[in-house]
Amino acid sequence: MIQDMNAKGYFGEGATTEMNKVTGTGNWFEALMNSELSTIAQDNVQSLLNGDMSAQEYCDMMAETYEATK
Repeated sequence: MIQDMNAKGYFGEGATTEMNKVTGTGNWFEALMNSELSTIAQDNVQSLLNGDMSAQEYCDMMAETYEATK
């Protein structure tokens, strides 16, 4: 499925390579996020998928925003 989505241009090559390494998944509950945290998540997920931002950078940004807005 990832290869099909990449063939349609949904993801960059780096993102596809990383997604192919995934061995498990988890739930993401954006409904539990406040509006500022949800905005940060939405505004930066494309950079994460394109490989312009590491998963650690993305999670750190989310944690910092959560702490600042709770």
